[in-house]
Amino acid sequence: AADVVAVKLPNDQTKYFKYTYTKPEGRKVYNTRQDALSGDVDADFVNINSMPNYAGAIYNTQSAVIDNITGNFINNCAEWQAGAINNLGIIGNITGDFVNNYVKGVKSAQGGAVYNRGTIGDITGSFINNSAQITSSGAYGGAVMNSGTTGEISGDFINNAAQTSSASSASGGAVYNGGTIKNIVNSSFIGNFASSNEKAQGGAVYSSKNLNMTAADGVVFFSGNYSKDKRGKIYNALYATDTSTIAFDSTGDGTWVINDNLQGGNYVFHGDDVIDADTGTTTQYVAINNDIVNAGTVTVENTTLRFGAYQHEDQTAKNWDGKGAFVAALNEDGSANRDADAV
Repeated sequence: AADVVAVKLPNDQTKYFKYTYTKPEGRKVYNTRQDALSGDVDADFVNINSMPNYAGAIYNTQSAVIDNITGNFINNCAEWQAGAINNLGIIGNITGDFVNNYVKGVKSAQGGAVYNRGTIGDITGSFINNSAQITSSGAYGGAVMNSGTTGEISGDFINNAAQTSSASSASGGAVYNGGTIKNIVNSSFIGNFASSNEKAQGGAVYSSKNLNMTAADGVVFFSGNYSKDKRGKIYNALYATDTSTIAFDSTGDGTWVINDNLQGGNYVFHGDDVIDADTGTTTQYVAINNDIVNAGTVTVENTTLRFGAYQHEDQTAKNWDGKGAFVAALNEDGSANRDADAV
């Protein structure tokens, strides 16, 4: 059907996402931007065009407080910041999906669905086909741009994009984190990308701060995410700055499968399994099927790194034929420099 996005997962299963909105009988729906909400909000926000202003659906000012929001955000748009929610104040928990929201920037493009510079509680819902787009400057956070404080985020990130056709940078196809996110839980990142004529980083996630990601139940994927710039296309899950530490938690019954490379930063892979005295391994594991590039430190605690292989469909990408390995640097064309010395 025309209103369904079909995403092929790396385990050969297909997941379907319905995104065309049909108003449920009796459901409250906003079709214009809301600037003065308070208390609990139970409504959907659909087809709101707030251009040339920022904040597509909700603008929550620095002194404003919204308790909890229950609702879906579909087909909303704005200029510069926040295709759906621009939060400078306080919002409690948000429960709902964010689909087809976007910003088309002039000064910058930040947060295709959510721009947070204040405080948000937990976000439970998927982010699908959101984008931050611009032709003349940088693009940051195709779905979420966070420079404030956010609680746990739980939901899949599918086909989000940070795009600029200028010589500026694009960072975080799905998530740009320059603040505090308590945890990202059971969230697969599939098919997200950052693209720029000059420099793109973080096909799915860009983080300049510490970040914890948890696979609490089942298999959680990073797959098909990429950056694309003057070097060409590189399958890239995450880019972290030198001072940030990214933790992948497989405690309990969760498993990470990472088919795109990890770049920069410091990494902690940890679980709660018991190390087998004979093999030195655990039953819990993190599958690394592409390079870990220029990591400052890598720590493994009570889980196992399994270096494997995965072939992406697009053979024009520099690292389509992925194999788990530590690499000190990339060449100027974006290919892995396997002869570079660690620094």
